[in-house]
Amino acid sequence: MYQRFHENLSARVRSTLAETEIHFAPYDAAELRAILEQRATEAFESGALSDDVIPLTAALVASNTGSARRAIDILRTAGEMAQKADTDQVAEEHVRVAQEEVEEEIIKSELTSLSSHALLSLYAVAVLEMDESVDEVRTKTVAQLYRRFCEAVEMEARTTRTVQNHLSKMALMGFLTSTERNEGKGGGKFLVHELSVDPQAVKSAISEVDRFEGLVE
Repeated sequence: MYQRFHENLSARVRSTLAETEIHFAPYDAAELRAILEQRATEAFESGALSDDVIPLTAALVASNTGSARRAIDILRTAGEMAQKADTDQVAEEHVRVAQEEVEEEIIKSELTSLSSHALLSLYAVAVLEMDESVDEVRTKTVAQLYRRFCEAVEMEARTTRTVQNHLSKMALMGFLTSTERNEGKGGGKFLVHELSVDPQAVKSAISEVDRFEGLVE
């Protein structure tokens, strides 16, 4: 909410706020390991974690985001999985499954924070990508399907240019990649889009929005 408020302010108003942004550097594997070891002594009984659990969790997160919160979430989720399975120890396989689950939840949370039009644009990419008859997902095709979705949920569709703007922003967010192609004489340039996240995660995010009920098969 704050970010959207901030973006809507004029440059002159933003300058008067005299804001200071604080950036936290990502943790490396050794630092994450130390953090997890400290948390583990508080949350787990002695011997509840196999020897490779904390080093593996630290390595996985360090190679990705370096987020201590992410590492703690994975360790906690792995412990819950082991508890549900009624096993004596949290093992490597619990960590790997927990990592996938935590990543999916984060992606889902980020997706559901998108505007309705951005989410429908991304969903159009997902549907086209899952269609085996579609060779490549172009902006024009995405916009056509997006407009059909808007009509189905009684939303006023935006222009193709607006859809492209949404796709560009979502590419920056890591949800998809866009590659420019050129068909040469007469064909012109166009963009081909490919999801960087699981299409099922996009479908799941769509299903969470009440007004989009019925779009997901």
